Amino acid sequence: MAFNFSIYLHTKKLKNLIIAVGVTMLSLNVLAQDKLPEFGVISKADLQMKTCDFDPDTDVVYLLDVGDATILSSIEVVTERRMRIKILTEKGIAKGNIKLDYYSHDQYEQIDNVKGYTYNLDAAGNIETLPLEPTMIFDKKLDNSYSEIAFAFPAVKVGSVIEFKYRLIKHRGCVYIDDWYFQKSQAVRCSSYHVTIPTSLIFTMQVVKRQEVLTTKPNVADEGYSFTMKNIPGLGNEPYQAGIKDYIQRVDFQLSGYVETGGFKHSYITTWDKLTDKILEDEFIGFQLRKKIPATADLNAALATAKNDQQKTEMVYRYVQRNMDWNNDYSIQSDDGIKKAWDKKSGNTADINLILLTLLKDAGIKAYPCMVSTRENGKVNTSYPFMGQFNAIYIYAVTDGKPYILNAADKYNPPGLIPANVQFSHGFVVDSKSGGFISLSSYEHKNKQQTSAHLQVDENGRFVGRGNVSRFNYAKNYGRRTYTNDNVKEWISNKSGMEITIDSVATSGWDKDTDPLNVSINFSGALQTSGEYSFLPYNLFSGFNESPFIADKRQTDIDFGYTQQYTMSGGHTIPQNYVFEELPKNISMIMPDTSIVFTRITQQQNNTVNFRITMECSRPQYSTEEYPMLKEFYRKLYALLNEKIVIKKKL
Repeated sequence: MAFNFSIYLHTKKLKNLIIAVGVTMLSLNVLAQDKLPEFGVISKADLQMKTCDFDPDTDVVYLLDVGDATILSSIEVVTERRMRIKILTEKGIAKGNIKLDYYSHDQYEQIDNVKGYTYNLDAAGNIETLPLEPTMIFDKKLDNSYSEIAFAFPAVKVGSVIEFKYRLIKHRGCVYIDDWYFQKSQAVRCSSYHVTIPTSLIFTMQVVKRQEVLTTKPNVADEGYSFTMKNIPGLGNEPYQAGIKDYIQRVDFQLSGYVETGGFKHSYITTWDKLTDKILEDEFIGFQLRKKIPATADLNAALATAKNDQQKTEMVYRYVQRNMDWNNDYSIQSDDGIKKAWDKKSGNTADINLILLTLLKDAGIKAYPCMVSTRENGKVNTSYPFMGQFNAIYIYAVTDGKPYILNAADKYNPPGLIPANVQFSHGFVVDSKSGGFISLSSYEHKNKQQTSAHLQVDENGRFVGRGNVSRFNYAKNYGRRTYTNDNVKEWISNKSGMEITIDSVATSGWDKDTDPLNVSINFSGALQTSGEYSFLPYNLFSGFNESPFIADKRQTDIDFGYTQQYTMSGGHTIPQNYVFEELPKNISMIMPDTSIVFTRITQQQNNTVNFRITMECSRPQYSTEEYPMLKEFYRKLYALLNEKIVIKKKL
């Protein structure tokens, strides 16, 4: 499920599959709910506010974030939503531009009753109230599935308070309550959610929290449940962050049963076997597996040359990679069916990978849908069968004893490499006989990079040099996905303090999976000089310039996504009128848990110094509690990497 920290509005299409998103029944305490301030009425104290006492670094404060959801019947859910936001900084002014997307296909969702105000203090200290006029509100179609309500508040500046409300209606057989996120990237003073559920429906509720949640439960059927949290610090992005959803304070809901007339209760998807059955029966997942993709002559001709099932698997995978374009939508369901996606040669992850699965089965390969949660979507909870934790379908295949995890929506990932965004997680294989959880982990394939740099200094302190960067496995995939021949200079940009000109660049290995992505560099420039001394760096083109771990505190776990291996080597030659004044010392440094090992060796031979640096990280993940240890290691690591070879002219 995607979450926009500025404005959250769940718009994922459910079709016939009930999405379950909670696992633990909440223990409810009966507490009185504070009366909320009236819409359209603002206090002068809020307009005079300069900072947030519980989150001093925030750019805005969500003074109110309120939702009221009601399941009116088996065909309609209505949610009233209201927000009040205080602008504290120039950066926060951007919050005055609001965009609300909704799933408009077949009128599944609609948004109406949008109203809003901007509040300011004039020079005399009086409150000015500017309404959001109807002409300022725009409703536009984004694509065949989604539309957007957009509006910009008038006269927004530092010190303003903006407020708006709207109604979201879900039609056409929706029995679903949106999860509620108390926490955002910016501070929230009060977040409150009220839900009213018919007595014929049974929901379980799960709260993820680090602060107190005030809750009320209904005394009578139509009162509903309420959840309130106050003074919530913002949760922003942190370097190498694990799935942020795992840390957002929230309450999740799952439809877990219903009550028939007469009082008989039915449970709903309470085991993994039942979930498997439901997926295989679903029109936009399991039903798609019974469809046929029109065979193509070129694929059939290629398969006829395959010597074994492993070659067939890789041929089919690459064929789908080449012939299908991903629309950037992660999904557990096909949008309009795999036949339409095949005709368009475009689709979401479910479309593309279900096409892959169909063609693999046609080729005689044992393959199954594999439900996954990508890194940014959060960890998989293997203890309870709910679908809300998954956000994509990949394919699990085993051929000639070799397992594959395949995502043909990614045009750069080779067939033998676990996709980086699910590495070191779990996948749920959907099959009535061979299904269940599998570990998606490989320590063999790393984020591996080798760099080298050799330069020759002349008598005037200028130099020419050649360098090389070779990227393997996940490092190669990142390079293929991010860079092209046209912008590769950005990739190898240098921050050593030297005046460097990239004279030429040549690349190779873009298309062949077994080769590294290789960049050869010719460069020239002038030495960095201070007084009688000049300096030569030795980590040119490595990318190791500044530590990513500089914050004093950390809220989320560190997730590199893979194990890592780096090698830097080379040699610098100086002319006869220079001498080496100081060389970086040979050193080894090891993390207290031995998970990271760093070594540096330098050796002088006449007027040339050779060096070799290695770093290997055998752990992909570290807990928040381990952050101080990791931060200190990286501080020392970058201090060593940024040491220079010192030379000076002979007297």
